[in-house]
Amino acid sequence: MGLFDFFKKPKWKHSNSTVRLAAIDGMGVDDMETLIEIIRDDSDQQVRLAALEKVDTPQYLELLLQETLPEEMTDPVSGKLEIIHADLIISGSEECDPEQLLAEISQPDLLARIAVEADAVDLRCRAVTAIDDPVILCEILAEHCGKKPALAAVKKINDPQILAELAEKAVNKSARALAAKKLAATEAEEIEPLDIAPSPQPATEEETTPKQEEDLENTARLVAEQVQKIQQLCDQIEVLAKEIGEESENRFAEIAKKWTNAGPALNDEKLSDLQNRYEEVCSTFHTTLNGFKNEKQRHEELTSACDRIEKFLQKNNLEKAEELLNSQIQPLEDMAWQWIDSSALIARFTACRKKLARGKEQLAEKTRLEQEKLQALTELCTNMEQLVAASDRYQAEKQAKNLNTSWQKLYNKAEQQYNELADRFQTASDDFWKKQKQFYKEQEWQRWNNKTRKKELCTLVEALKDEEDIHQVSAQLKEYQAAWKETGPVAKKDSNELWERFKSACDENYARCRTFYAELDQKRRESLVIKEGLCTRAEEHAASTNWKESTEALKELQKEWKEAGPGLRNKDEALYKKFRRSCDQFFDRRSVFYAEKDAERKENLLAKEKLCGEVEELLQEPQLEHDRIIRELQKNWKTIGPVPRENDQDIWKRFRGACDSYYSWLDEQRQGNLQQKIALCEQVEALLPGNESSLSRDEAVQKIVELQKEWKTIGPVPRKESDAVWKRFRSQCDNFFAARKLQIVEDRKKSLENQTLKENLLQKAGEIIQQQDAQEISAQLQALEEEWKQLGPAPGEQEELLWDEFQGMCKAFFQETGQGNQVDEATLAENLKKKEELCFQLERLAGNEHTFGEDDEEGTVDLVEQFRIAREANFMLSGKTEDLQKKKEEVRRIQQDWKAMGPTWQDKEQILWKRYRRAIDRFFTENSD
Repeated sequence: MGLFDFFKKPKWKHSNSTVRLAAIDGMGVDDMETLIEIIRDDSDQQVRLAALEKVDTPQYLELLLQETLPEEMTDPVSGKLEIIHADLIISGSEECDPEQLLAEISQPDLLARIAVEADAVDLRCRAVTAIDDPVILCEILAEHCGKKPALAAVKKINDPQILAELAEKAVNKSARALAAKKLAATEAEEIEPLDIAPSPQPATEEETTPKQEEDLENTARLVAEQVQKIQQLCDQIEVLAKEIGEESENRFAEIAKKWTNAGPALNDEKLSDLQNRYEEVCSTFHTTLNGFKNEKQRHEELTSACDRIEKFLQKNNLEKAEELLNSQIQPLEDMAWQWIDSSALIARFTACRKKLARGKEQLAEKTRLEQEKLQALTELCTNMEQLVAASDRYQAEKQAKNLNTSWQKLYNKAEQQYNELADRFQTASDDFWKKQKQFYKEQEWQRWNNKTRKKELCTLVEALKDEEDIHQVSAQLKEYQAAWKETGPVAKKDSNELWERFKSACDENYARCRTFYAELDQKRRESLVIKEGLCTRAEEHAASTNWKESTEALKELQKEWKEAGPGLRNKDEALYKKFRRSCDQFFDRRSVFYAEKDAERKENLLAKEKLCGEVEELLQEPQLEHDRIIRELQKNWKTIGPVPRENDQDIWKRFRGACDSYYSWLDEQRQGNLQQKIALCEQVEALLPGNESSLSRDEAVQKIVELQKEWKTIGPVPRKESDAVWKRFRSQCDNFFAARKLQIVEDRKKSLENQTLKENLLQKAGEIIQQQDAQEISAQLQALEEEWKQLGPAPGEQEELLWDEFQGMCKAFFQETGQGNQVDEATLAENLKKKEELCFQLERLAGNEHTFGEDDEEGTVDLVEQFRIAREANFMLSGKTEDLQKKKEEVRRIQQDWKAMGPTWQDKEQILWKRYRRAIDRFFTENSD
């Protein structure tokens, strides 16, 4: 890394988001802190999401959620954390609390995964409990999720249609049975209760005698008593079916006996119905009893298996215990106990599982200790064998003794499995001590040889007194002293004598050198002064950026340093380091400078080659939208610095050629786009006022909007034509909407005039009704109605209100005078029902539902009929109540139906009219915008 690399901005902080994305793509586990910073602070959502994809550690995600994140990143981070939590739960990781993680998951699809894939049954059931969407529950039931989770899912579903489908298609058999049972219960709730009232009395008293009356009363009493007995027996059997137990079968036999003794008369229709009920409850009881017996038998089988598992565990036969436990634990978990208390059995299985786990842990610990001991003894053998060939025999002897002590502590002769290692250790120990004995013999011979060598060195030093070259004397003394140190020890009796002789000869020769070295020392001091000046001058160039001038100056200083000769030994080295540091500092900086320029140019070359590749890739399948991408690439090209000179022209020709090829293709496409846009201009011009068009005003507006959308989908045109064709299209659209705005103003003005005219007609109608001649009034009202229809519409809601008021006034007059359409009672009742239905629909849309029977004065039809209307209205309005535009369309449809509706009874008409107006007012008040 160069010196200036420390000052470069990292790529993940680059201003170009593409560069930042590439930097994130190369990040890994060691870059978590950087990724967290990008997620928290980067300005580009795409970059933040790319960084989030790299973070898989829950702790970092939880830390992010505790901080202030951009609003658009909160959901992705929490969603990623929930996915990791779901994976941990499904994998059965022991490093986390699965129940706590499950409580933090809210996404239904993740809960569905856990409900199907988690190992623990209770976790799957908890996941099902947290899901309310019936569609997702059905998806779970389509998978092999286990019995308990499947039953829990069915219990949360109440829709009869879904239950019917699950009864046939659910994967789990128990789930299908429960779905069928719930479906049957739902259907049973809709069946009317059985009518067991006594037979009707004769039509008149004159047709019966007192004796016949008495017989009829006795017969009715006997039938009532028999019905009561049969009902009690049926009730008792139903209780038995619900509270099934060991004595239930005997109790049922007693009840069946009572039934036989009761002797019901099956030819009686009511008793025949009770007979059917009796047979049904008996069938239910036997079905429940069979389920109870099967469950009891399964409980006994599992209890027997648990006994065998406990015996295996007592005998420490862990393998068979685990095999049997694994074969029985799944049936136990899948069993849905309805009548037998399985808590004790489950507790026994749980205890067996824990005991098995402890046994396996103890066995593993024993095996681990044996392996550790075996490894330790093997290492002692290996170490002893290595000491046999050790070079430092003294240190090896200490280590051998320590190894032998460690062996005695670990090895036990009673453990025969280690006898082979004991033989190996003993063999290595014998070899070592044999080698050690030989080593000591060799040492004695070497000491004798060292004595001879040191005598020779003494003779050589003593001979130096006749040498005149002091430099030669000094050099030889150093050489002989080094040889003395390299020569090994001698016997203790000879050591002191030889050392005194050698030292005395050295001191005598050093005395001859002192005068010589004093003169040499003075020269070194003078050299030191010169070198200090050279250091000061070198420091002046250390921070220079004038590379050429400072390079020449430092080379000259280095030449002068060599000519100055050696300085004082205790200072010369430090001074040289100081001089060398200044030179190195400059030359290192110069090397970094030129290396960085070369590296930067190579990086620029790679970046430009990448841009060339991107343009060339776009050329393989050119598209119109590639223009924006290529322009962006051209901008990026300008931001990249120079490349090595030998590559400059080639890379530019490659990039420019690729861009020119694309724009040549683009020019061909633009001519076609120009023709399409001219055609759109002509279509807009055809819709302008004054031109013949078959479209209505609203259809023309819609057509203009569609043409504007189509314009946006067409690519660019030749630049010289672009402004002109755009101005043509834009101006014609503006002209169209300006004309339409004027037309709207005129229509509004006209509708206000119509409102004034219709208000005048209403006032005139009120004056006409006050006259005496009913026939004259009728004729004038009909004339007013014709005049009303000739007028155009009033503004929006006012049109409806004025017409309703006018129609109400006319209807009231005709009903009071008995004129108009004479309708029968059936027609009046039918009109009443239809208007009631329209009122209910309006109230549903307005959000103020009418409460049936809440006001006796306003009641119009009985409750049964009202609830039927409510169900029909709910069906008709399903899917329309969320869209305001659809609501308004539905209200207008109801208003049209009301106008076309005939009259009903006058008192009912007034009640419904108030209710109708109240709903209309509420709706338009709530949705006035």
